[in-house]
Amino acid sequence: MPGCARMPAETRRSYTPDAFLLSGDLGIIDEDGNAAVDDVCVIGVPHDILGELVCACIGPVEGAGMTSGEIKDFARHAVAEYTTPSS
Repeated sequence: MPGCARMPAETRRSYTPDAFLLSGDLGIIDEDGNAAVDDVCVIGVPHDILGELVCACIGPVEGAGMTSGEIKDFARHAVAEYTTPSS
């Protein structure tokens, strides 16, 4: 299990028994949410310099016909600038 060797009790509280990180992050869909999005999964992808980057995989509602550009535009207005899609 990853963590800090000087704080083993905190490390144990931060992970499930199968080493899943309990970040406390929550995602919600409210009245300002994107009705074309059915599901989202955020994963880490390898990066040569930083070790890992975050990748959001977005599943559209069947038949919604949304484009990646529409998702990027929505994100630019809904989340912090440094977290918006770059490609």
